[in-house]
Amino acid sequence: AEDSTPELLSVANSLDGDGNVILTISGSKLSGNIANYVVKVGDHDCKVTTATESQLVCILSAGPAGTFDVTVVVKNKGLARQPSAGTLQHTVSMQILSSTPSVGSLGGGTPVTVTGTGFPGSVEEWEGGSVMIAGSSCKVTESTYNQFQCITS
Repeated sequence: AEDSTPELLSVANSLDGDGNVILTISGSKLSGNIANYVVKVGDHDCKVTTATESQLVCILSAGPAGTFDVTVVVKNKGLARQPSAGTLQHTVSMQILSSTPSVGSLGGGTPVTVTGTGFPGSVEEWEGGSVMIAGSSCKVTESTYNQFQCITS
């Protein structure tokens, strides 16, 4: 019987206009049906938006910084085989895309919202509970993987 096991070849990443990570995964014996996939990067889902027999594109849900294995299940064919060179991986970097406001009072007390990728998912996960912005401390008050708020001091 012919081996119908899907095979992975490579993964590439880019950012869309909203700061979402887009992964393009190339392979063979994949599926053209976007509902036929379960794609994970570590424990985080990657929602498939387009797919062919040789390539799929997915939007990665927000998550912490780190390097994670990429796994692809084609529901009617099973777990896709990793390349012989080794398991495909994606690295989520902590990256600042924008912050508002861009200027604030030197006296402190300005709430700042920073948008990006790979931030700690809660206030407790920030080491020391604050960040430095333009040489001043900014106490983190809220945090998700792709946005945090802090108050300048």
